[in-house]
Amino acid sequence: MATRGRPKGSKNKPKGDVINSPKHYASGDIECIEAIRASMSQVAYKGYLKGNIQKYVWRYEQKGKLDDLRKAEVYLGWLIAEETPKA
Repeated sequence: MATRGRPKGSKNKPKGDVINSPKHYASGDIECIEAIRASMSQVAYKGYLKGNIQKYVWRYEQKGKLDDLRKAEVYLGWLIAEETPKA
């Protein structure tokens, strides 16, 4: 992982990326997802990720269309990273 809780390569995102790093989820050098991960057990964090995947897939047709599917994809990437055995 590039940083805690983020899939590999996530630091190489374009500025203004509203899917992977919206400005309103960052405070200083830490993003909200990193603080959430630090505050939970691994089991709880994986449940949080699964819940967000379900939320974005559930509502994509009524609300965000492709943006919601991309958000679900980001959370799925983080869940896959959590499930990938560490070397």
